[in-house]
Amino acid sequence: MSNEILLKRREFIKYQLRLKGSSLAEISRELGITSSTVSQVCSGERTSKRVLQAIADKLEISINVLLGEFKKEV
Repeated sequence: MSNEILLKRREFIKYQLRLKGSSLAEISRELGITSSTVSQVCSGERTSKRVLQAIADKLEISINVLLGEFKKEV
């Protein structure tokens, strides 16, 4: 994926979490990892099914739906 799409993915995730009353920082606290790690997973710099699952759970969607939005733009 291009850098632009990955940036859009992270910003989309942050926006959706805010709508649900959450944040990347809250996810990081709940998982006991740094907020930098969560941000890197959201932007595609790192991979972590655990982080993606936590985000998907907060958004009440599946990981496939979460990531599927961005596969269309590739």
